[in-house]
Order: sequence, then C-alpha cells, then structure tokens
Amino acid sequence: MPPHEPLATINPVDHGARHRRYHDAYALRRERSTMARAAVDWLVWTAASWQAERGPDASPMRILSVGCGDGNLDLPMLQTLSDVAPVAYTGVDVNEASLEVFRRSADAIPVTLLSTPVEHLDPELGPFDLVIVSHMLYYVEQPAQVVERLLCEFTRTDGRLVVIHSGRNGIPALMAAVPGLTPFLTAEDIVDDLTARHLRPAVHWLHTELDATDVLGDSPEGRAVLGFCIEADLDTLPAATVTQLQTELTRRCGVVQGRRVLTEEVGTLTLHNHLRATSTPTQPPPWPKVDPLEDYHRLAEAFAWPERLATMPASNDGQMHLLDVGCGTGRWLRVLASTFPELAGGTVRYHALDPVATAIAAANTVAATMFEVDRSWNDFVQQAALPAGHFGLVWAVHSLYGIPAEELPGALEALLAALHPHGTAVIALPDASSFYIQAAQQLLGHTVFVSADDVRRVLDGWNRPYQRRHMDYHECIPAHDASALQHYVWMESIGNTFLPSGAHDNLPELPEGPWWESHRQGDTFAFAQHIEVILIPGGQ
Repeated sequence: MPPHEPLATINPVDHGARHRRYHDAYALRRERSTMARAAVDWLVWTAASWQAERGPDASPMRILSVGCGDGNLDLPMLQTLSDVAPVAYTGVDVNEASLEVFRRSADAIPVTLLSTPVEHLDPELGPFDLVIVSHMLYYVEQPAQVVERLLCEFTRTDGRLVVIHSGRNGIPALMAAVPGLTPFLTAEDIVDDLTARHLRPAVHWLHTELDATDVLGDSPEGRAVLGFCIEADLDTLPAATVTQLQTELTRRCGVVQGRRVLTEEVGTLTLHNHLRATSTPTQPPPWPKVDPLEDYHRLAEAFAWPERLATMPASNDGQMHLLDVGCGTGRWLRVLASTFPELAGGTVRYHALDPVATAIAAANTVAATMFEVDRSWNDFVQQAALPAGHFGLVWAVHSLYGIPAEELPGALEALLAALHPHGTAVIALPDASSFYIQAAQQLLGHTVFVSADDVRRVLDGWNRPYQRRHMDYHECIPAHDASALQHYVWMESIGNTFLPSGAHDNLPELPEGPWWESHRQGDTFAFAQHIEVILIPGGQ
C-alpha cells in the first residue's frame, strides 16, 4: 500500500484545499511527462477498436471511469468515440477541483460526473461495456478487491475493465533505493494480487519519460513535482533523505537534448468479464490463463543470480560487463528484478543486443533499475561486431529459437567469442520434446523453432564442454475452454514465431487426432514443457 491514507478516509473538512493542492501538483507533473499522452494514445486506439467490434447497430457504448480526474485521459477518447457512435459516459472522482475542470472542458460532450468514493458506488449505475480505473488504486485499502467488485458488479457480461497504473520501473524503483521511503503500489503488485484471486489480466506496457530537469534544479515547482511523485512533502523529510533522493534521481536520469530524463513504465491491465457467465454452481469456475512468463520465473528461481552477478569476472577496464543476447522488451529482466529486488542499483554494465530497436529501448528501461546501462547493438548476434572476450556473463534467454538452423553455428560462435575467458554463457531453450517444438511440427509440417537439442549438437561437434539444468513442468487448460486452448496454441506456441505473412492461412483453429488427444488428462489438456538451461564456461 502507498505511504499515505486512502482518499476515502480523509476528513471532509480538509477536502477542498487538499484537493486543489493535489490537482495543481498533478498538473505540474503531467506537464513534464509523456505518461498521460502515451496512455491517451493507447486508450483512444483500444477503445475505438472495442467499439468497432460491437458493430454499427449496437446500443450506445456505456463507459464508467473511476478516478476520472479532470478528464485529461477520457476526453480525447470520448471525442474520438463520439464521432463514430453514441457513447454514454459516467466519470467518478472524489476530487471536486478536478471534476470542475472536467465539467468546463467537456463542452458539447454529454457526461455524468459523480463525486463519490469507489467504495460507495451503487451497482445500479451499471452494467457498463467498459470500466476504466486510471491511476487511483494507490488510494484504496484493498485494490484487487476493488477491481474484482468493479468487474463483477459493474461490467457487462463480455465487457472489459481496464486498469491504468504506474509500473515499478521509474519512481517506485527510485524510492526503493532511498532508505526511509516506501514505494507505492505498482502495476506489478496489482497483477500479482489479481492472479492470487484467479484473475489474469492481459498486460501491455507503455514506456514514458519524465523531464526531471527542474526537479534536479530544486526549483519550487520541481520540489512540488518530486513531492507529488513520492506522495510526501519534501519540507517534512530529513535533509539527508532529500539529498539522497536527488542524488539517486540524478544517477537514474539520462540526458536528452540537454534535459535530464527519467524513464518510467505504465501498465495497462485488461480484464474480460466472464465471471457473470460462469459464477453459477453448474458452471466451472474462472480458469487462470497460462502465464507467458512461467519459464522466466522458473529460471529466476533456479539460480542464485545476485551471487552469480556479483562474482562474474571483470573485463580489462576493471568493470563487470553483461551481454543480453536477444533482449526483447525486457520480460526476463522484469522477472529478474521482481524476484531479486536487492539487484537494484548494481554496478554491472548492461549491454543489450536485439534486431528490433524499440525492443532494446524497452529492455534498457527495465535494465536501468538493476544495472548501469551501457552500449547496445541493434543487430543479429551472428552479424554484430562484439568485442572479443569482453563479457563476464552472456545470456540468451529464449532468444535463439528464431535463428535459422543453418545460422545457429555462426550465432553460437559469435556469442562465445564475446565471452570472457573466465565468464559463463547461459542459454535457455525448450528441448525437442516440448509442446513448443512439437506443435509447430504437427500443425505446419516442418520445424520452426531452434531447440536446446540443436545447440547441444553444435557444441558436441566442437567438443565444447557445457553443463545442463532441466526445468520440466506442465501448462494446463480445461478441455472445455476452447478460446483459451486456441490462444495457447497460436499465441504461446506457434503464433509466437517469425512466420512469413500468410503462413497461418487455412490452418485449423485447434489440432485434431491422436497426437492432440495424447495431451488430454481427463477434463484437462496438459502441455509438457521441457526447458534446458545450458551453461558454457569461457576460455575454451
């Protein structure tokens, strides 16, 4: 929970002045950040797509926005949606100063605005096609319970609920690095809490920037912004804490056109309301979807990563360098950071390599919470000009599977040539018996993924020594849940490949026959995953 009282419990006598101060401070923070713009762009595009799904003859799209504020997020969405089809909008917030700004800004768009704590909302207001919960769960006692109630009691069957909330990377990570400060509730915390309640949201991350130039300059407005960010009055904090806070902020900021910029993440969490349709005793309970990060969680738990990072050999410059081959958007890094918070603020130099430039930018944002971000290569490993013998630790976590089989020896050669003589390379891949590999063969008639078996064959041919660690588990989905099975087959396995355009045409929604049925265990399909972690020492 955040280090302040929930808004619903504030003494009403103090509401007016406090709400005005909050509104003004938030406006200052918003002026210096791309956070609101990124959220607006995502929400406008997403809500318009959902509205289009409903068809031209659908009734007006009913929207409830909890924590609507002054409408800076919702008004652009309403303007876009209203140009296409009728919308019925209800906004809820306890801040009267913000609601008054919303009323003036709404102009010709009809809106209903209520000054009501979320705990007191009447379900008779609903049901709604879309419920938005934007940056307000910091202020309630039981965030996951509030989300579940809004989903079950206010969201129409097959409707959607969206939570927009700050991620760990950014201000919470900054606060965690300063003794005496307690990070506020993050999007990752909400996902964990919802998962514990058998609610698995679809998560999309927005990468944003905060211009901290005047914050570091210690101007009055800068102090107000920093105080708003950490939910504290800087004048009431010990001077040493404020100094350390600004020092840590300086360390985490990059320089963009002469401005000091802190990268931040915002999570958008989407839940479908299937609870109404499955809550009767004759129906099965909601089933948690397969966690696409399961492999990463198991890999994080399989090794003492803080000790491995702390003892990796230094390069000629006296620094410890880490190379992340095929970094992607940083999903492995995010799991690593959440599993080992003690890695925050480390001195290891992080280097990213990926053929997608935007992926590198996203991974560097996450890496900055644990390491010193250094050079990146926007290239394939077999083509990149990597410094020889430079990296004490090289990892390729589920990143070599898309390499063409004929290019695998060259990729491994380049990867190992960059490894320090006393360093270690860590390669994680499924083996050939995993569902990932077998499903592609069955459905497409040919092998799509490079597997751990392929890597071992190359290493054996070179007489290169290595060690193996196995991580075996099953991913289970009820046989009656056709949509979940389809999602798993096409998104978590076959769809998660670099297939050429049109490669999925005319393929069945689900496989058939003995091979498919061999995965059935009673009323459940159990898909076996056999992940190998291959550890290769340097100096050979």
